[in-house]
Amino acid sequence: MEHFIRTKFDYRTDANAEPPVMHEVALYGFGKRFVKLACRNSDAQPGTVYGGFLVRVASEASARTKLRIGEDSQFARLYGVAVGPTGRGRKGTSNKAIKSLFQGIGEIPEFNYANVLPDVPSSKEGLIMELKDYGTDTAGGGTFIANKNLFLILEEFMELLTGNGKKLHSTWVRCYDDASFSLRTKQERIVAEQVHITLWGEITAEELTYRINPVALFNGFANRFQWIYSESTRMTGRPLPMPDEELIPMRLELFDILKWAKDVEDMQLTETSWQVWADHICPYFDKFFENPRALIRAISARAPSQVLRTAMILALLDRTNLIDVPHLQAALAWWDYCRQSAEFVFSPLDKTSSRIMEQGGYQPRDNRTPDIRRMLAAGTKQSEIATSLNVSKARVSQVKKMMEEEGLVLAEEESDS
Repeated sequence: MEHFIRTKFDYRTDANAEPPVMHEVALYGFGKRFVKLACRNSDAQPGTVYGGFLVRVASEASARTKLRIGEDSQFARLYGVAVGPTGRGRKGTSNKAIKSLFQGIGEIPEFNYANVLPDVPSSKEGLIMELKDYGTDTAGGGTFIANKNLFLILEEFMELLTGNGKKLHSTWVRCYDDASFSLRTKQERIVAEQVHITLWGEITAEELTYRINPVALFNGFANRFQWIYSESTRMTGRPLPMPDEELIPMRLELFDILKWAKDVEDMQLTETSWQVWADHICPYFDKFFENPRALIRAISARAPSQVLRTAMILALLDRTNLIDVPHLQAALAWWDYCRQSAEFVFSPLDKTSSRIMEQGGYQPRDNRTPDIRRMLAAGTKQSEIATSLNVSKARVSQVKKMMEEEGLVLAEEESDS
């Protein structure tokens, strides 16, 4: 563990991030075996397969499964996003391998499997209706839904950044931690308790950096996701499906694990794990939180939660409620890969975002003019302003013209060098 931290810790102080490199200990146990099978004769990407697999396993865990850390609790819930170029990213190819592994999960006897939604609910009320316990109407009647697990899989993650999905940002933030919701309509009071929501999405880096609300990068929305960069560096000449003689036994093994995990409520760290956590991992995080780059620091700020939740999933896959050192080590290495991915994906926004935060933060979206004026005055390129603030280039040009008409002297635009 100490060797891993000493050799891998290297945050960058510039915005020239490189594609992520996965440490060999990041892949662990059952997940490692599945990744090897899925990628053996396929263009599927190991990191994307592993990240999607962890989120899919988390979707079948229980809302009651928790790890107490002081007065706080961590739950076996994960959000993940695969980010990569269209076509070469092989995001869809990787996801199909996971779907094949989970095929037939609805046939497990006496198992409340997760309800899979391919689209963003239209409203908070619509989301709660998918998971409600009961509704008390004027006649005193009610309904009951036993399945409280919801797996939202968005092949177009942009849906969560625009329209109805964007309106529900605060709901996704709450779903990451809270397991109870209530809503009163004109006809009834809707209650959803012990709910368990996980989320997986796919998007290109260009869409992500253009569409994401800059405020979401700093308000706790972005750092609840594990960002996984996905890009194929080779093509398999003759892709082959996973052989049934290997896939089916692995599928049955996984289903047995998931049935066992449903009954797990309390998870604990072993004494050795607590020592490693206190002596090595916490100091590692403390150093990382000193990263001078505001955007990268904000996106990665939920590192302890991400590591512990990943370790919980890895322990459950080992059929134990005890989180041991190998689980922590693999979870930390996996988070490091996600951290590198976030740096690489969001580095185009990092320079201007850090500058804006130093100057007092972002203005509301309907009042971006002060931000545009500050960045134009500093000589920032118009295209960079449009991307960072999620506004049109025409809007930036309009503000620039207004400033020139006011007789303001603008600094020369920064060069690409």
